Parts: sequence; structure tokens; C-alpha cells
Amino acid sequence: MYKQEAKEQEAVVQKYLADQRESHEVRKQVRRILMQEEILKDCAQMIPDTRRRLNDGMSDLDSYMS
Repeated sequence: MYKQEAKEQEAVVQKYLADQRESHEVRKQVRRILMQEEILKDCAQMIPDTRRRLNDGMSDLDSYMS
């Protein structure tokens, strides 16, 4: 999802460059892409931790129910 959005934003930046828009607008779009990439990295890092905590919780619940 985030990768697709980053690709779309990159296309927007390239279009701005091709249209010779204001450099401020281009920089703004580049910053947005970089922020989206950072969010993607954060999400990717959270998945293993969340999965581990879920498994730990399920194990604790299973032990409690036994």
C-alpha cells in the first residue's frame, strides 16, 4: 500500500519536473514521499513485534485456560 503510494508520488514529482513547476512545490512533494517511505519502514518494523506480542498473549491465554 505505502509502496504504491510512494510510486504514485514519485510520478507526481516527475510530472512537476517535466512541467517545470515551482521548485517549492517539487520539494514539498519529495518531502511527502520521504515521509511516506519512513512510515512504511516504521510499519514494517512494527509487524514482527506485534506478531510476537500476539503470540505471547495467545500462549498466556492458552496456559490460563488449561
